[in-house]
Amino acid sequence: MFHKLTAFVLRNRPLVLAFLVVFILAGINAYERLPVEAYPDVSNLRIQVQTLWPGHAAEEVEQQVTIPIEAVMNGVPGRLSMRSISLFGLSQISLIFEDNADPIAARNLVNQLLGTVNLPTGANTGLSPDATPIGEIYRYTLRAPPGFPPEELRAIEDWVVEKKFRSVPGVVDLNPFGGLTKQYQVLVDPAKLKSYGLNLQQVFNVLQNANMNAGGGYVEHGAQLYVVRGLGLITDVDDIKNIAVTTVNGTPVFIKDIGQVVIGHATRLGRVGRTDCANGKVTSDEDDVPENIVIMRRAKTRRWCARRWRTWRRTSTHIICPPA
Repeated sequence: MFHKLTAFVLRNRPLVLAFLVVFILAGINAYERLPVEAYPDVSNLRIQVQTLWPGHAAEEVEQQVTIPIEAVMNGVPGRLSMRSISLFGLSQISLIFEDNADPIAARNLVNQLLGTVNLPTGANTGLSPDATPIGEIYRYTLRAPPGFPPEELRAIEDWVVEKKFRSVPGVVDLNPFGGLTKQYQVLVDPAKLKSYGLNLQQVFNVLQNANMNAGGGYVEHGAQLYVVRGLGLITDVDDIKNIAVTTVNGTPVFIKDIGQVVIGHATRLGRVGRTDCANGKVTSDEDDVPENIVIMRRAKTRRWCARRWRTWRRTSTHIICPPA
């Protein structure tokens, strides 16, 4: 049998070479398309319902948020288990589904049931990203030249760099850490506030009402219509200073008359540091850098995501922070 096979191959060399080329091309195509992973994702489908209710104790969150959502989610088909945790101002419910559950159908059903829950005023709820427990694919930190404001560095991270990462196919979410979140802060003087007969709630309402645009309909002019609108969005610190709070004897009282307006940062809830070493020696040691974790979408293999990542790196523009 072996001799006959050898004789056939020797007599039909072009045909055998053609079959060999087809076999090689099919192998390359299979290598590119087969979902082969170094660390296969064997976890079940997990959907988390996260609800923020700021300023309320864990007992209140459990009674008025967690329990009502659990009662509705008990009827989700294909559910294996349900776990929940209630913290100060936060409720998190994890739904674990069967292996053959359809992620899109399950998320749509959970979202529909979530809309039937009567939540208290001020509670904002939503679903976790469509990711897996091993979906972390990349971590990076952002750096700037010495003297660059840390608030501006975090602003670049939130509004420029993160936007570029979200455009990468297969990326579902990013989790930022560290850095200082930029804020426009009004430092009210209690003595001046009392002298004008004002309270903090009045200041809150004035700041909120002054930072919005308003529509005014339209004006007819011949065959054309001119749209009328009022522009009231705050653009800088001076706009905040010149907001009128009240009037005393015909004289307006502005924000700058009752306090100071400064650019600060939100309350820090954590800190990220980075130390680089080379040849056993510390080359750089930074105690405060903004960091971000890139999360991969479910059903996207690491090989697929890596190929898309290389394509994005070749076609994208690198962002470099300007000097101070």
